[in-house]
Amino acid sequence: MPDELRIVVTGSADLPEQSRKALSDALTKHGQDLVDEAGRLAAAQHSGSGDPMVTPGMVTDVAVWLRRGYIQQKRTTRVIIAEAVIMLATFIGGIFINNVTKPWGAVGMVICGALALFCFHWRER
Repeated sequence: MPDELRIVVTGSADLPEQSRKALSDALTKHGQDLVDEAGRLAAAQHSGSGDPMVTPGMVTDVAVWLRRGYIQQKRTTRVIIAEAVIMLATFIGGIFINNVTKPWGAVGMVICGALALFCFHWRER
């Protein structure tokens, strides 16, 4: 059986071609995440010999879990680095804010704030 599934999305015909491609990519990624998690769940519940079986109930449950965000996606290295830099910039910015009346304190605080904002937006890309 091929790994192709035809899905009809009402209203998608009205979208521009680039938007249709983005929708197709999003559905493919969501479907792959759903299949991976359902397979993991079936393997965890499987206790006998033979291959684990993914049931319709598992697919429905996993779809709800993915949609509601109960299943956490793996954090990328980019996100981990950005969050570490944000925490460090916040801590160092706190030291600078204690000396905000001095020129180096104000400049340091602004630099730490700008660095934290940059990393916050950089991790979301």
